[in-house]
Amino acid sequence: MVKDLKTYDIDIQSLKYEDYAYEYRIDDKFFSLFEYSLIEKGEFVVKLILKKRETFIQLDFDIQGTTELTCDRSLKTFQHPISFKQTIVLKFGQDYDVLSEEMEVIPMDVQKVNTASYIYEFINVSLPMKRLHPDYEDEDEPMFFSTEDVQDDHDNENENDTIDPRWDILKKLKNTK
Repeated sequence: MVKDLKTYDIDIQSLKYEDYAYEYRIDDKFFSLFEYSLIEKGEFVVKLILKKRETFIQLDFDIQGTTELTCDRSLKTFQHPISFKQTIVLKFGQDYDVLSEEMEVIPMDVQKVNTASYIYEFINVSLPMKRLHPDYEDEDEPMFFSTEDVQDDHDNENENDTIDPRWDILKKLKNTK
């Protein structure tokens, strides 16, 4: 398992101060390397431009592909396209530190950078919160009712219906205790 992740190691110590291009093909096997993965099936092409400079390394990811998702409404599986670009800057410093989503500090003496966790995280973050099969995307009906809808229906019932007299009798019994 760890051996498979070494495929995504880049030996940064041996690189000169210039730009380098890498390309990875991501498939189901890649996602199985991560415990409790949200994605089980997917095919992606990851193009990575690594820019090494004296004080930092910039990683420009271009990720294109599709993943299989399960519809929240119908439980049907469908192919969801994903296409995005993301940049991470790794500044050289004393210790590991995460400064923001786009910037991290790595020790000056670090030998290798593993890009697998970045790729995995970027793909997961790009997944939609609401996963709807394409058959349901154009529907105007809400998937859930709001409490306002329920309250409006309840108010309309009270206006139109008369109260059953048996309830009045039960209310009187309750109030006498």
